[in-house]
Amino acid sequence: MADRIPAAALDQLAALNELELIHSDPLADLDRLVLLAADICGADLACFTVHDGTTAHEVSSSFGPRATMPKRECMCSIPLASGQSLHVADASADKRLAAARYVAGAPFVHSFMAVPVGIDPGLPVGVLAAGDA
Repeated sequence: MADRIPAAALDQLAALNELELIHSDPLADLDRLVLLAADICGADLACFTVHDGTTAHEVSSSFGPRATMPKRECMCSIPLASGQSLHVADASADKRLAAARYVAGAPFVHSFMAVPVGIDPGLPVGVLAAGDA
């Protein structure tokens, strides 16, 4: 029997496609929002990330080229799945985040905060995150 995709995940994918967030050119307004988040938080880095099932896509990043990675390696997977904000003072000491790509490797994120973003509180389409390395 094939695995079924939950209705909420299908709604999220439909929203991502409608907003053209995954396979688009850089979005200037979103880039400004990410830079503003880093500035307001006094953070070294910030990004806006969306997921399309198994893959995480950095739609905007203040710290390098936009990356794509398996969802399990993305720090933003936790707040996106829970629909709740996340703040940790030491990501390497947090068992949920310690193996994440940007904690275990460059840029070696230490503190991290992330907020799910969407029009419908029950259906976030992405995560705005900021942190310090």
